[in-house]
Amino acid sequence: MASNIILFLKLLLSLFLSFILTIFITKKIIEISKQRNKVQIERQYLQNHIDKKGTPTMGGIAIVLSSVITFIIVNFMSPVNEGVLAVILGFIGFFLIGFIDDYLKVKIKSYDGLKASVRILLEIVISMYVILIPKSLIFLTSCSTLLI
Repeated sequence: MASNIILFLKLLLSLFLSFILTIFITKKIIEISKQRNKVQIERQYLQNHIDKKGTPTMGGIAIVLSSVITFIIVNFMSPVNEGVLAVILGFIGFFLIGFIDDYLKVKIKSYDGLKASVRILLEIVISMYVILIPKSLIFLTSCSTLLI
């Protein structure tokens, strides 16, 4: 019972801390993006893209940074489940795909970032990692205990 309460309190702390960090980091990223003129490239022929003109890019940085920082703070000195670790690494992997896509769009000043086929392939690889790595870690752990 007490462990469930502790887990619940850790989850509440994580939610609150991540929310606060996201607000502060997002404000800073918007300021930096506007100063450096790193904004959304719009397609002139699409109405919803014209509405996005001037929107700062790379907002995912705030969400990922706050989530990872919160995860580290809340789980510091605690054992981490292999499945949770795989999900966090998958989360970071998907972030990196989006970051590279946005970076290419800003760098070449075009709406074309990563090719769709490359993006899908990378997402499949990361998804397979998230699905398979916990099982392989459990297998390796059980094999190493058998050898000892």
